[in-house]
Amino acid sequence: MCTFYDGLSALEHAQEEIPDIVLSDVIMPKMNGIVLARKLREQLPNCRILLISGNTYSATLLAEWQDQGGPELEILPKPVSPQTILRKLSTIAAAMDADSDSHK
Repeated sequence: MCTFYDGLSALEHAQEEIPDIVLSDVIMPKMNGIVLARKLREQLPNCRILLISGNTYSATLLAEWQDQGGPELEILPKPVSPQTILRKLSTIAAAMDADSDSHK
């Protein structure tokens, strides 16, 4: 697990380490989480993404993304409890496992 404080650094590292799941804030320096998600989906289509945000502007960014035909993304509103994040990540991981099992 790695932590980055801006979207550009996260993207650069993801290209080297190829994560299974990315948990990202939407509003961050150098590249917002929606743009990061788009680039990750283009470059790493199997990477799953979970976004969090406490900023109402995030809904506008998400709507623009979906208007451009971007795949569905989920944004958890802040404040979000660690338990909620863990439940969501567990659900994502279970779906990934199910996808992997169906391709065997």
